[in-house]
This record gives sequence, structure tokens and C-alpha cells, in this order.
Amino acid sequence: MKLKKFNFLFFIFLFSLSLHSKDKDDFLAGSVVKSERWEINRDAQTEIFQGSVSFRNALYELKADKAVFYREKKLWEAEGSVYCLRKFEDGTSVESYCDKSTYSQNMEKAKMESSPKRVKSIYFLKDGRKIITYSRSLLADNYSQTVIFENEFEVISGSSSVYGEKGIFNSATGDFLIKGANPSAFGENEKYKLFMEADSITLNRDTSVIKAENKVRGYIINKVMEK
Repeated sequence: MKLKKFNFLFFIFLFSLSLHSKDKDDFLAGSVVKSERWEINRDAQTEIFQGSVSFRNALYELKADKAVFYREKKLWEAEGSVYCLRKFEDGTSVESYCDKSTYSQNMEKAKMESSPKRVKSIYFLKDGRKIITYSRSLLADNYSQTVIFENEFEVISGSSSVYGEKGIFNSATGDFLIKGANPSAFGENEKYKLFMEADSITLNRDTSVIKAENKVRGYIINKVMEK
């Protein structure tokens, strides 16, 4: 297997834009790539990698059961127990799990999908906090620097969770905007329990501050008074 033929750019793209600014580093430098089988179809202009596909270097780790590159379309597909880890120079990192991932090099858009389980991403921040997201699908757009989460979206930060049918992450502001049918937020600490619904709810990546807008309703329970 010739390593120079192997390209997993579509995985890397997901993490270079998710919650972080663009990185221009060469991810192939010092990398190790493995798979059990590698097939080239020159008529169909495809390269197929199958069986324990993996990619690793100092910043990236990628695994899948199968990966296909459509050379003419510059389209990548990977499927089967897809795992991605991206490390950043500032000490942060993000890892994701899904059933299938695609990336268009021409459009600079990537998509992750899972069923029946949801796509799961874990973002490890510099202060030691973790942000976890779940959704049926995830669409990352490099041009707009956004990530769109569709269907059964959930974002968890510390003891706070926000739910909705759709979520949009804006890398420039660090905000997760949750909307759709009855977005809701839950939170709890040693003193209080919080629940609220609204037309839209925002959770900030850096501050964990939750904001609700339009038709806000809910309650706060004093746990000390409950006893």
C-alpha cells in the first residue's frame, strides 16, 4: 500500500472548523496510515480502502471500517464505526463518533450521520471543561464557519443541557443556537434546579451562559427549601 495515495482530508476538515479557527498545518506530515485492503478503479475514478482503516499523526487520529475517494468529484465517504480525534496546539481537542461521514473538497462541506445512535462529539476546552453534542446529523461549512446539527440535537456543558430539533454553532461568536419545536434547557447545582422553554435558546461555548428569547417559560426550584 502506497501511503502517498492516502488522503483523509474530509475527516480533518470537521475538526479544523468545529469550535476553532482555521488551522493551516500540514496534517500529512509524519503520519501513519493503515488499512487491510486498498483498491483503485481507474475507470470509475475511485480509490477504496477497507478493513481497519486508520490514520494517525501528532495532531490527528482517524478510524473507520471503509473509506472511498471519488477522484473526479473530489468527494470522500467513510462508513462503519467512524472515530475522529483532532488535537490543537492550544491544548484543546475534539473527538467524534458516527456511522457515516462525507466531505466535498470542492464545496468545503462535511457531513456526519448516525442511526439509530446519534452523532456524538466531545470538545475538550483549555480550562478542563467538556462540551458534548448529540444529533442525528451534522453539517460543517468551512466558508461560513458554522456547524449545523439536525434532529434530536442536544448540547451538554457541565450540569446544563439544552435540547431542540436543530442547533447551529457559530465559530466566530462561540454560540450554539438551539431552535425548532419547543427548545428546552435544564440545569442544576447544589442549590437550584432550573428548567425553561423558549422559541430559541443560546448556549455559549466559552462562558456556558444560557440565554432564552421569545415566549420564555419555566421554573427554578430551591433544593434547600425542598428538604
